[in-house]
Amino acid sequence: MKRKERIRVNKRNRVKGHEFERKIVRELRGMGIDCGTSRKYNRALDDAKVDIYMMDDTPLNIQCKNNLSFKNPVPILASMPDDNKYNLAFQKVKNSGEYVTMWKDDFYDLLFYFLHARRY
Repeated sequence: MKRKERIRVNKRNRVKGHEFERKIVRELRGMGIDCGTSRKYNRALDDAKVDIYMMDDTPLNIQCKNNLSFKNPVPILASMPDDNKYNLAFQKVKNSGEYVTMWKDDFYDLLFYFLHARRY
């Protein structure tokens, strides 16, 4: 592949990735979560591999990937901040759908909270 073609493909992939981030932001805002892309609001988080910035106290770190095939989420999750927030890896896979992955212990924390919050 020639250099110009490679640059064009890389730019197209970058644009598709940014479009997926903005789509997730719109969906989260539709649920009442105040958020935006970290490229726009928080460069330090963007450098820490967090794509979606939570402007309120929602305890989530979200990384978005737009792929041709499903990728192993472990390197994605491992590269994210080790703080008191839940790390989520959103993946859009061409002709397959959209997926969210997280660490099992984090899932159990959220499940416990969800099950107990519904009882009150």
